[in-house]
Amino acid sequence: TARGILVINTPDAPTESTAEHAVALMMTVCKRVMAGDRMMRGDESVDRGDLLGTELLDRNLGVLGYGRIGRRVAEICALGLRMNVMVYDPIVPLDTPTPERVTLTSDMDAVLKQADVLTIHVPLLPQTRQLIGEREMHLMPKGSYFINASRGPVVDEAALIRCMQEGHFAAAGLDVFDPEPPDPSNPLLAMKNVVTTPHIASGTDRGVYAMMHGVADQIIQILNGEKPPYLLDPSAWPGRVKAK
Repeated sequence: TARGILVINTPDAPTESTAEHAVALMMTVCKRVMAGDRMMRGDESVDRGDLLGTELLDRNLGVLGYGRIGRRVAEICALGLRMNVMVYDPIVPLDTPTPERVTLTSDMDAVLKQADVLTIHVPLLPQTRQLIGEREMHLMPKGSYFINASRGPVVDEAALIRCMQEGHFAAAGLDVFDPEPPDPSNPLLAMKNVVTTPHIASGTDRGVYAMMHGVADQIIQILNGEKPPYLLDPSAWPGRVKAK
């Protein structure tokens, strides 16, 4: 801002891809897809009991964060899977219209206590860093599922490791870590009931295309003297460096 340099982003572009990835992680761990895959490939350590999955109809899904991605996840799971979706987001008014089966609450602890599956969709801010720690994890039912496709530091990773080692969670699906990339010795990477991906939730054909075009469109707007819609610091616009 001080140098008159504009910074933009494309927040709409990765919404669908990231939401779908979070749901994919949930389905993968709840349906024991990875254990089944290992068994089919000859892994004799997989027991038949490891393949017993969880039906999601009428289960409780806790969603932390009701921005673009959280809303889409809630919609997919409520309308598509007919889950009961409870949402906590302190900046979203409780009277905000929601799809059938989606309920907003101002009580995060209540969401955690009832969540058969928890999925996190909050930005990384000072107030969300380690939002979910050991206390919050132990509020969740034993045998529940933990999904994070937002940002690694919003979760106390050491606490998550302990909860997984203790058997508190049935499984976890993680697209993000703290730090990234995770150290190869990270215990989560060795756990057979943890499904991991390398922060790729937004990396789809349409998602990447939308990001590229979103950036290009805004650059063209700037060059034409038009204020782009997604300036990270709108106050930088009056003092911007203008193209010659």
